[in-house]
Amino acid sequence: MSQQGKKLWITGDSYGTFDRRNGAHWIKDFAKHKGCDTIFNLARGGFDNKAITYVGREILQNGPWPGRNLKTESFHYDNDILVMFVTDPARFCHLSTLASEFDYELSIANLNWWVDGILYRNEAGDIAGDQEPMPWQEHMPENSNLHSQTMTTVLDKVHSRYTFEDSEYIQNMLSRFDWQWEEQSKDDLIHGLYHLHESLSNGSEMYITGGNMAIQMTREGVNYIPGIGAAMAEGWMATPEDTEVYNQECLCNHYTPEEHYQFWQILKEKLYK
Repeated sequence: MSQQGKKLWITGDSYGTFDRRNGAHWIKDFAKHKGCDTIFNLARGGFDNKAITYVGREILQNGPWPGRNLKTESFHYDNDILVMFVTDPARFCHLSTLASEFDYELSIANLNWWVDGILYRNEAGDIAGDQEPMPWQEHMPENSNLHSQTMTTVLDKVHSRYTFEDSEYIQNMLSRFDWQWEEQSKDDLIHGLYHLHESLSNGSEMYITGGNMAIQMTREGVNYIPGIGAAMAEGWMATPEDTEVYNQECLCNHYTPEEHYQFWQILKEKLYK
């Protein structure tokens, strides 16, 4: 991975991911339109906003995570681009076990990049799952210090693969969760990262986007891109019928290749003439 040209970096949740079956995504056309030679996609299905923001910060500040060669894989403040896919605030990040500790030296390797059904090792030891692995996947520990997930996943005990040494501790965390408060925190997180970029930039760019929602809390002078869901809500694109055929065609980023194509045609016309 020795890239010296203009790079597009992605941090986000599943809406920013590439599918192993079909890598279609409007962000690839966006990167081409912006003249980027390389895409480093660090989005991961299920990430919460704290994890997404932290990954973005480490990208911008050129954190030395395992496997990253800062001579060739640094964020260039003169011409690189960072796109942030924000997620629903009803997710949180917690220590994986009571014995876990956040380690500054590990950088993004503190986070759980391996998740059953998304990215995992099969019985042969090969990387499997719906999502294309991030560029440094092999360097990410399978037993991480931090874990991102959705509140309702824990409350409903849907995923039996999650086990906690102290379930009462998790329940107490959830009992203090308030969606509107988390929405306010998300606003501070994502715009804090944006303003960090602005303080470092010498020509680089950053954009904030969402997957199935419009950006509700906008600030003047910030670059936003509406998500596909927002385009449907605005009537720019037809809302699909929830059928078995449609669901089979959807990629791990929740949209079909055709929808990614349609969205880019609309986006470049509305925003990037």
